[in-house]
Amino acid sequence: HVLTVLNASTSAINRSVSLIGAMNFDGKGNYSFSGQELDSSRGSTASAFSVSGTYAVSSGGLFQMQNPIDNTDTEYGGVGGANEIIASSTEYQYDDVFVAIPAGPGSGVQGSYQVGFIDYLQGNASNVRDGYFTLNSSGNGSFGNVTVNGAMANQGSTDTSQNLSGVTYSFNGSNGTITFPTASNPASELVSGAKTFAVSTDGNILLGGRPNGFDLFVGVKSAPPGST
Repeated sequence: HVLTVLNASTSAINRSVSLIGAMNFDGKGNYSFSGQELDSSRGSTASAFSVSGTYAVSSGGLFQMQNPIDNTDTEYGGVGGANEIIASSTEYQYDDVFVAIPAGPGSGVQGSYQVGFIDYLQGNASNVRDGYFTLNSSGNGSFGNVTVNGAMANQGSTDTSQNLSGVTYSFNGSNGTITFPTASNPASELVSGAKTFAVSTDGNILLGGRPNGFDLFVGVKSAPPGST
């Protein structure tokens, strides 16, 4: 979950908040979250965070829940065929996106994934960057060499690419870490350093971000050749 509060006059980010962790839905309209929160209004290091709230799902998959960052706000979205959830605030002061997947074991990371990302680096709108890349794995803990394409606001918002060698990943249960090479100056690169991630139980979705950052990436497994 990544959330920003913008200055209405300048569009600068006044506050950034991110959550990463595990959320349990009890099937009766109640959820509980345990993980960590990074709030730019409180410092630059994430801290342990837990919260509970309510949610509802319609028969057609429409979804709403109390915002775990601010329970006076409501997130609206939907539940997909693999029980993935995407939601956001629509009627309040926040610009945010909430994404959740049912987490599976690391052995589910197999094949080719098309990945998109956005990063509010340092919680600063002037440093925002977004882009896309492909991850390929045969389940051996390596994504090999990765080419990232995207743009960075602090680099003129022009299209650029970044070549990364030896991208690896590991799992402890359902908690994964993907390790990109660490840039000497992260503000000048699209992607840098380690990120926490998970794979969905069906192996088709990757979801993650930096524990001490305001970023989010989502990867979807490429369709087999000839599929429609």
